[in-house]
Formats: sequence, C-alpha cells, structure tokens
Amino acid sequence: MLSRFTISVVVVLLVSAGASADPVGGIFQFDNFTVGLDTVIGLFQGQNQAISLQNISLNKSNVGDAPHPTVAWQSTVACLQQRARAESSSGIVDVLGSLQAGGAQDQAISRGVGPKVQLQGLGLTGTQVIVKAGGFGSADTEQRATLNEAQTGTNTGGTVVENMNVNLGQTALLVGQPTSTGTVANHATIIANQGQQSY
Repeated sequence: MLSRFTISVVVVLLVSAGASADPVGGIFQFDNFTVGLDTVIGLFQGQNQAISLQNISLNKSNVGDAPHPTVAWQSTVACLQQRARAESSSGIVDVLGSLQAGGAQDQAISRGVGPKVQLQGLGLTGTQVIVKAGGFGSADTEQRATLNEAQTGTNTGGTVVENMNVNLGQTALLVGQPTSTGTVANHATIIANQGQQSY
C-alpha cells in the first residue's frame, strides 16, 4: 500500500508542477503510467506442483511541434516479467510475488527564446515471499523490471534533454525437507525524480 501511494505522489507532483509551466503558444506534453504484476501460489496436502509466468510490455510516445523550430518529443518504455514455481509432498508451500511500477513526465517548451521546463519521475517496488512448513516442499520465484523515460524539447533558445532508467531484479529460492520450516523474503523500492528549467 505504501509503495503504490508513493508512486501516486510522484505522478501528482509532476502534474502540478507541469501545469504551472504551461507555455503560451508553445508545446505542453504530459505522460504517465501505472503497471503491476502479482502472483500467489498456495500448496496444501498431497502431491502438488504449480507454475506461473507473466509479462507486461508498454511502449508509447508523444511528438508535438509549433512554429519552427519549436518541437517536443517524449517516450516511455516499461517491461515487467514475473515467474514462480512451487512443489510439495504433504507439505505447505506459499509463494507471493508483487511487482508495481509507475511514473510521469512532462515538459513545457515555449516558442522563440522562451523558457523550457522538464520534469520526470519513476517509482518501482518489488516484493517476494516464500513460506514452507510440514512435509517436503520447494519453491523459487524471479522477477525483473526495466523502466525508461526520455524527452527532448527545442526552441530558438536551444535544446533540453532528460533521460531516466530504472532496473530491478529479484530472485528467491527455498527447499525444505519434511518437518522443516522456512521463510524467504525480499523487498526493494526505487523512487527517482529529476527536473530542469532553461531560460
């Protein structure tokens, strides 16, 4: 819950900042996204085996122009992958995987030699939990995420460029013999923001 709230705050802050920089007669661009993957596996009693695989890919762009040479461009790419496997023999095995990402970027490019403003923000959270009890059981889970935001704005006064990359990789593995109990837990959060203004 906290991670999703943090990502939402990044988006709201960028929207507010961008709205105040909206140029008169120039170009204003805004882009945001939220994507996520969740996996849950629960094995109880008897012989059990389960496999889960998920992928998300997002790619979008904006291009705008005004009287020459004013032009602006934005691009967003997000790729998320999640895999989980579990097996048990009269044991209890629980697997949880969660991968949540979001971001926003905006830019305001004025005509002529007017100001140029750019803002970017990305948020990424990954969580993995494996719990084993009772009889024999094993599980492993892996998740990967790559996020990229890029934007360029040009007017008579020059060019501004921003680029941001965020990557996350997580792996968890647990193998337990009968009567053994074990837990593995991973958690990671990345929040990144940047901005610039040129007169």
